[in-house]
Amino acid sequence: MHILRRSRHQRDLRPDHDREWQSIDWSAHTRDAIIRGRRIRYAEIGSGPAVVLIHGQGGAWQWWLRVMPTLAAHGRMIAVDLAGFGASEPIADDDDVFQEHVGTIVGLLDHLGLAKAIIVGHSMGGLVSLQVACDHPERVSGLLLTNAGGANVSPGRLRWILAVLRLFHAFFSIPWVPRVVAKTRWLRAVLFSAGVYHRRTLSEPLALEILPRMAAPGFTRSLEAAAAAVNRVTPQAVTCPSLVVWGTHDRILPVSTGHELVSKIPDARLVLLEAVRHSPMIEVPDQFSQLLADFARDPINGRPLSQEPPMPNVAPRRRRWWRRRQKVRITDSVGSYPRRSVS
Repeated sequence: MHILRRSRHQRDLRPDHDREWQSIDWSAHTRDAIIRGRRIRYAEIGSGPAVVLIHGQGGAWQWWLRVMPTLAAHGRMIAVDLAGFGASEPIADDDDVFQEHVGTIVGLLDHLGLAKAIIVGHSMGGLVSLQVACDHPERVSGLLLTNAGGANVSPGRLRWILAVLRLFHAFFSIPWVPRVVAKTRWLRAVLFSAGVYHRRTLSEPLALEILPRMAAPGFTRSLEAAAAAVNRVTPQAVTCPSLVVWGTHDRILPVSTGHELVSKIPDARLVLLEAVRHSPMIEVPDQFSQLLADFARDPINGRPLSQEPPMPNVAPRRRRWWRRRQKVRITDSVGSYPRRSVS
């Protein structure tokens, strides 16, 4: 496990991460493809190793705006709108929604002439990515999951997640709500407090890109499909090198979920991002971009080394007890305790 921390100075600095993506004419990089009989929207920028970016529930390709310009210097970034989200057409009523999402990713690789690619998934998109890696291992050269579904979720937490997401969908379906929320800083801070750690993280320009797309036509059916699939996927079947990136303060999927995923995926390493909640690509785009750039360059050796046993998601006092306990155990067994790498 590798822990990345930001100093207090860095947290207070809050650099403008929107300037670079706002300087790009994205209409020159957005394209449509007919995949499995429906129009699918995707954005593509950069050259090099192919990386497919898959958004979460209620998302769209614009959730990756803060990292795509930087990552374009390291690879071919392809951010997709899943069927029924963003500008992609919805799935027919008689189709299996979750399998159609999986088929959309494989179909996009076919459309682009890619034999394989790095697959990156956030939240519900991580669940889709995981299934792609299980069902089509020959198409996935590396798997990066960030605050993703895929580990068993308790019935109580699953009900809470579904209730909150349904409420968000109903609220943002009111025509005037997305724009008002996007332009009102305190509303953004309150409504997205579970998704981002620092209240000023979600800026007005980025909010105007992502909030109007949250009330997607495929939202409800995709939510139900993901809820049914979350405890059925088999991370043990993943054969490619994997990197799991998690915010330590995630209130939606706690860090224990990331530990569980890493324990099940045969070749996986975990990176924890401190003072980050559910959306690392928005909250800490520089750190996330560096992790993904290194992973895209070399999925095996481009991952931080695991340097200490997984630590449960427990209270601070219990964490200190856990560290002391592991230090004694490792010292007794090997004679020295490996220091944690902090950057």
